[in-house]
Amino acid sequence: NYMGYRSFSFKMVKKTFDLTEKKVILFDKQTLEGIAPSPLLLAILERAKLISLNNEKSRSEYIVAQILLEIKEKNSHVIGLYSGENLEANKEQGLNGECDFIFSKSPDSSTAEMPIICLVEAENENIMSGLGQCVAQMLGAKMVNEKEGFDFPAIFGCVTTGDDWLFLKLEGNVIYTDIEKYYIDSLPLILGVFQRIIDAFI
Repeated sequence: NYMGYRSFSFKMVKKTFDLTEKKVILFDKQTLEGIAPSPLLLAILERAKLISLNNEKSRSEYIVAQILLEIKEKNSHVIGLYSGENLEANKEQGLNGECDFIFSKSPDSSTAEMPIICLVEAENENIMSGLGQCVAQMLGAKMVNEKEGFDFPAIFGCVTTGDDWLFLKLEGNVIYTDIEKYYIDSLPLILGVFQRIIDAFI
């Protein structure tokens, strides 16, 4: 009995849906254009240091959501950002439940239509703990898009602790996990990766 996206480990999601994992460099750092964070974002992240960020909820509110809002604002006409949205793809297979964050290609919709990036916050500051859930949500997003007749060649995912950011790509039945991790002290690169993904869908 599946309990939705959160119940999947990385091993389990690969086995259940017959996925092949390939470790690759998803984004060439030589050609990746870093994007300078706005003074507002830097001020917000600086202020976040005043509180104890030792649990998922606080990191989510004070770090992750703020970075994603910056990306949404920069691309407000082309993408939507959703938090805590239900993505019901296939309940029998466990591909249902709440998503931490979703970027969609529908900027003005009140629900996450055309999901293109699924983002999961890792529990206990452990990136591996969020991988299965993220891949399951990417599969759910792919299914939802196919049902609606939207055919994107790939769906992207990201697992983050707030400090570390790991990107994934689902294409066909291959899950590409990035060899490179990105860190909050290289914030322009994190913003650059998201921008590159979004530009690929525009």
